[in-house]
Amino acid sequence: MGLPAYTQPFVLGMLLLFCAYLAYEVVRWRGGNRAELTVGQFRRRMLGGLLLGLDLLMWYLANPLFGGLPHTPKMAAWRLLYLLFATLFVLVPMILAVREAAFVMRQYARWKGELIRGVGKGEGVERRSE
Repeated sequence: MGLPAYTQPFVLGMLLLFCAYLAYEVVRWRGGNRAELTVGQFRRRMLGGLLLGLDLLMWYLANPLFGGLPHTPKMAAWRLLYLLFATLFVLVPMILAVREAAFVMRQYARWKGELIRGVGKGEGVERRSE
């Protein structure tokens, strides 16, 4: 026994939905980069998404992996260790998301600084000569 049986359909649904969204993002990337993501940003986002998908797969496989095993204290410890690892594994994509947010903030600040410097120099602003 890994998780209650009623969680299996929910976790499977979330896994399929999440994988479909990742596939959609890949199709959007290949169709044109309208969001103006850098290659590094796209890779980091895909890595985080794949790690979350792997974590959902670990949660889904908890019951099939431990379903037929005997209920001994040693097996209970292995089940607990597996579920603890699956829970802690979510922290890696969270850290990637925080790093991505910091990258986007730096990118925005750089873009805003360039825009302000350009306006100060008169670039991009039409001057009227009377």
